[in-house]
Amino acid sequence: MQNDIDSIEVIKEANDFLDNLKITNEQNMQTVLQFRSKMIELGFAVPFKTLFAKMAQEYIEDSEQESQDIKKHLKEIRYLAFLKKSTLNRARVSIASHKIYKAFEEFGVEHLNTYLPIEGDYKKRIIDTGEYAADAYRTLLSMFENRQYKIGGASALISFEKDGIK
Repeated sequence: MQNDIDSIEVIKEANDFLDNLKITNEQNMQTVLQFRSKMIELGFAVPFKTLFAKMAQEYIEDSEQESQDIKKHLKEIRYLAFLKKSTLNRARVSIASHKIYKAFEEFGVEHLNTYLPIEGDYKKRIIDTGEYAADAYRTLLSMFENRQYKIGGASALISFEKDGIK
């Protein structure tokens, strides 16, 4: 139970921090890295395994009536697992964006930094950008997922046009 309370606190703190993250600097990067470490320590990387293992143990130890009560809470357990997984992913995206941000500065293309999801919420940016961005994202994702072998890395060349400027 205490682990769930700790998890919920970390989820709230991490999302609040990321929601307000507007600039990238070493201090912000370290804060996100600390959140990621804490999340991994709390089992966010495999949330369903952790939650269902705990639930299975309770099934064995508790009476039949209490087992029925646990089944009623299954929806909440799944939701907590979803929050854990998505918050950890958001922190990972933020960390990657911080690293890309630094690389863009080193290569002299810092104007591209405005497109990075420093706050880790890349899906919101895709949705806000519109139908074409969502379609391009879906197409790229399906291309990478349909591989019959594991891809260690991938890159894509993307062109962007706004107000007639490419």
